[in-house]
Amino acid sequence: NYSKVAKEASIKIVDVYLNAGNFQEAENYYEKAVKVANDNEKRHLSIVKKKIDIQKDIEKHLTAGKSGNAESYFDLANIYYEENDNETGDKYLKMAADSGHIPSMKYIALDYFDEEEYKLAEKYFKLAADKGAAAAMGSLPLLYEFAGKDLQAEKYMKMIFHQLKISAGYQMLKRKDSR
Repeated sequence: NYSKVAKEASIKIVDVYLNAGNFQEAENYYEKAVKVANDNEKRHLSIVKKKIDIQKDIEKHLTAGKSGNAESYFDLANIYYEENDNETGDKYLKMAADSGHIPSMKYIALDYFDEEEYKLAEKYFKLAADKGAAAAMGSLPLLYEFAGKDLQAEKYMKMIFHQLKISAGYQMLKRKDSR
């Protein structure tokens, strides 16, 4: 039956375009195929549609990342982590951090901390702290303590307490001025 063959071909061509990396054509044929597909074929097509959407998201975030949007690299990392491609996810997480994305710096630092790579953890905690991430600054004393660097741990604890005193004093002055 010609219509059965045409239907099967319209479904298979979606896969062909997807595998070729032509996501726009894959989506165009998906729209046609889903109209004539039976329930089983629609389940398959829904999986294919998810892959198309993921690839479109990847392209969008790559373009934005190349234009200087560090958060897009972070989003790319998360897409790859969700797809269980940790190596590629790590690559984009590092690109986000190297582009100034503070949450990426903290995640990388925590990963290195968990792996007991304290020197690399220190590097990324300091990068985040230098950009104003209080949580990263607060993590440094703990890192130094685990690394056996008690003097540095104490130094950073003093810095944190000093900043807290300054902040508390500023808040008190602010309250006095508002009265």
